[in-house]
Amino acid sequence: MTISTNRFIVYFYLVIATVLLFLFNNLYCFCTINFLLIALLCARLKLDIKNPLLLFLAIFILYQISYPILNAMDIKVFEYCTLNDNYYIYSWIATVSFFLFYGSIENVTYKKENITINVNKPLLKVIYIVLCAISIAASFSIIQNGYQSKYELAHVSSILIKLGNITYTALIAFPLYFVLSKNMSKRGKLFILIFNFMLVLLGMFTYGERNYVFNYVIVLIIYYFTMNQVKLKKIIFIAVFSVLLLASSSSMKMLFSSSSYKSNSQDSNIIVGFLNSDFASAGFNFNFLLNQKADSIFKGKTYIYDFLSPLEDFLPISQYSSTKWYTNTYWNARKTGVGFTMLGEGYINFGLFGIILQMFLLARLIKFFYSRSNKNYYYYIIYIGFISLVMYSCRQALGNIISPLFKYNILIALGVYIVNHMIKKKSGDVI
Repeated sequence: MTISTNRFIVYFYLVIATVLLFLFNNLYCFCTINFLLIALLCARLKLDIKNPLLLFLAIFILYQISYPILNAMDIKVFEYCTLNDNYYIYSWIATVSFFLFYGSIENVTYKKENITINVNKPLLKVIYIVLCAISIAASFSIIQNGYQSKYELAHVSSILIKLGNITYTALIAFPLYFVLSKNMSKRGKLFILIFNFMLVLLGMFTYGERNYVFNYVIVLIIYYFTMNQVKLKKIIFIAVFSVLLLASSSSMKMLFSSSSYKSNSQDSNIIVGFLNSDFASAGFNFNFLLNQKADSIFKGKTYIYDFLSPLEDFLPISQYSSTKWYTNTYWNARKTGVGFTMLGEGYINFGLFGIILQMFLLARLIKFFYSRSNKNYYYYIIYIGFISLVMYSCRQALGNIISPLFKYNILIALGVYIVNHMIKKKSGDVI
């Protein structure tokens, strides 16, 4: 079967699924057409998890179906809210738009010799030790001061605690600089990966940021698939472990900082706990905006903030932040944040057209980095760090992807490259 025929099958399915959704427009139809789309892509892409068309759409769909499922079960997410009549249609249009704008659906082929190099280990060790030291010190400072919530942490003046949030984010992809080196033992690589996992767990337990662990698991999955080191047992273990971790993460985040373990009777069901961990918030926020008829408020102004967000500390652009606007307008009385929604940002700028525009920007940005990820060591690490950000940012805005992409992934890669190049010229080593 040729590639063009396979693509035609997917396009044909999208047309049929769209017609069915417009005819029935209910939860069962919405879930069914989404699950079938993922199954079709799995078959077409040969279950290649590295391909973001499959990986992103699977996670994106999970975010979009979680809230309607919990809503149908009469389970509260922040507050009870009637599901908007346009929720299913707009969400499906977003999914179809991403697929169409993404373009060619072929898998990128990785050659081990292209994405592994001989590295200057002393340099990496120094950087890694500094990142670890700041992160651990910041976590212990949080524990010692007895901070109980993310709201408190957002308003502290401690430079160490603010730095800790930065270093934990940087640590998500940094171990790849070690494990992709040709001159490091398998035992050393495994130690780094396990130690770093324990470290991001500490970050979740103290900072309350589940994305530390969520993003790191994505990094590990893509790495093992790239290296062809994935066996069925390992896939099952990672899948089960991830579900259990996310299902319990609502109670476990800031565990070391809180006075007691926070249990939620609603989340005693593991499936409910999993869906209600972080996935439901994106759907809730999008549905909330639909009910508020908050379309076309900003007329594109939030994109100013998104693309300049790496310079937020130096430019007066915070008034254009869609996430801050949403929190201050609707949830100012809450002590904890509710996140935001990627689709919601498009909606508050240009309505339905804004949702399509949002998926266009996401699709082209993802395709840009994925198509270059097999070129060399640095491109590959930037891509993995980037795609892990994208996965979690479905419940945030575009700026939550662009800012850490430049601040952490690109700047760190550029810094390591420049210093390595200087050492190479000085010593003649292959780096």
